[in-house]
Amino acid sequence: MPLQHAFNTSTDNGNGNWPDLDWTQSNGLADPKIIEIRGDAQNIQKQLNRSVWNGNIMQRSTRQNMGESFSKTLLWEISKAGEQTRQLFQNTLQNLTETTQQTMLQQQQLAAMLAIDLMDRNLYERANDCRWWSLTDTLENALLKPTDKEQAQAAEDCLKYINSLYTVYTDVLLISPKGLVLANSGEKNLQGTHIQAPWIDETLKLRDQEEYIVSDFAPSELYQDRPTYIYCAALYNNRHTPTKALGVIALVFDSEPQFEAILNDSRPCGIDSLAYIVDPTGAVVSSNTERFIENGKLRLELPPEATAHTRNASGSSLIQIDGIYYALGYSHSGQYREYKDSDCSYQNNLSCFYLTPLAPELSHTNGIKKH
Repeated sequence: MPLQHAFNTSTDNGNGNWPDLDWTQSNGLADPKIIEIRGDAQNIQKQLNRSVWNGNIMQRSTRQNMGESFSKTLLWEISKAGEQTRQLFQNTLQNLTETTQQTMLQQQQLAAMLAIDLMDRNLYERANDCRWWSLTDTLENALLKPTDKEQAQAAEDCLKYINSLYTVYTDVLLISPKGLVLANSGEKNLQGTHIQAPWIDETLKLRDQEEYIVSDFAPSELYQDRPTYIYCAALYNNRHTPTKALGVIALVFDSEPQFEAILNDSRPCGIDSLAYIVDPTGAVVSSNTERFIENGKLRLELPPEATAHTRNASGSSLIQIDGIYYALGYSHSGQYREYKDSDCSYQNNLSCFYLTPLAPELSHTNGIKKH
């Protein structure tokens, strides 16, 4: 018996709107011994009913009046005991299954909350990195003397050293106001390459060292034409009173393994959940499965509260997909410290969904399970 029901004298058995699931098809989510109780209880009730029916038939077939009232009372008590037994098993099993469902819902919600928190914390550090490294003298000198090969080599060595310590980036680039790469840390030397991207122009317009620019999550030639975020900050002619941007430092976030690790690390232990990170348009930023994804978008009928993208909101729900009930947990991103707060110019409201298949609904016809 679930602990929360053990000392509860209320007749309310929980959420009456929840369907009665067929836990025999739950892929091991329910204890087989508990599943067997349902069948055993049905067998007990059948035997008791058979005894009562046979007793009534025998009583009607005999003409002996002696002890007739006693036998009727005995049969009635047997029937009453059988009904009480059936009701006891039914209530207990209902409590156990509802507890299992509620536990799964809570686990999925907590997993989604953890994934969103890890993601926000991870990306918060990326916003800090680009601004912090934009203060490096070696990089400023390379921008002040763009034709000096020694300065360019020093900048490249600096970027490679930084990237060796921060493996969440595939490349760190120093870009001139004209879009030319002066130095980069990746294996492929991009020096002299011209890059055309809106995030370069947006970064050059900044006049505050606290500000930064993040690209849209879109395919980039800097990430082998795969989608990722690029974090950018400007380097200025004067740190104290910046009036002109000397260039841009751009950090290419290694999104695929980073997001994959976040989803895997957040997944409830021992539970095979489907996980998705999705933007407000429904585009999938990351997932651990291709199920329910079509043309890069999540194709699921989700509850309105799960798709509202309310900042920092989370919840859970029981949903049905193709005849199978799933425990859904969701969480929406929001502010992490000063990152993406109300005063921050950068807002990127993502959502995380965790789905675990439970079981199909248990159908009944006159008390008989229908397969």
